[in-house]
Amino acid sequence: MPVQRYLYVLTFTSLVLVLIHSLSGESSNLYLKFNLNTEGNIPTWYSTILLFSVSAVSFFIYQITNLKPGSNKINYGFWLTVSFTFLFLSLDEASQIHELIDQHTSIKWVYVYAPFGALFFSYCGMHFYRTWKENKRIGTWILGGLIVYACGGLLCEWVSHHFQPLPPFIQKVEFIMEEGLEMFGVILILTGCLNKLDFCLREVIMDRN
Repeated sequence: MPVQRYLYVLTFTSLVLVLIHSLSGESSNLYLKFNLNTEGNIPTWYSTILLFSVSAVSFFIYQITNLKPGSNKINYGFWLTVSFTFLFLSLDEASQIHELIDQHTSIKWVYVYAPFGALFFSYCGMHFYRTWKENKRIGTWILGGLIVYACGGLLCEWVSHHFQPLPPFIQKVEFIMEEGLEMFGVILILTGCLNKLDFCLREVIMDRN
């Protein structure tokens, strides 16, 4: 299946999850299984898989790049960093580690995660700035995805916290935007990683021939 089709399939799946959440009655069992704002349900499982997929694909890219003769250590080190970062994010999504910050401190978790997010985005930006000629398309996917992901995971969460309590309808819209942007952002990042993996595999095949 071409990489572009993965984008369409994953985006469609995300839209279906958002639609079920939006149309289900809040007292129904279906709503509990598809509630975007709770854990241990189908959207959480789906988001965890998306984040882990980015980690796994990035690690494959690292392995391929690392084995290539004369490869740049900065280049394959970048993909290892991306892999570990999204491995942690997948763990956080599944186990809600960030909620411990809210429970045990007076600081909202957004203020703890935001500096690390900015640092990671700057690191990615610097990498693609140095390798823009060879990674223009991939950099656009990944950097764009990081911005969308941050708008959902950090910005929407900050708005909800800063202006709470929001009216019920506005709060429901905020949940949809937060989780929807997070899922779509990760899909964009995964698309960029899959394009990079496809490029690396083609290089390996060409070198062998």
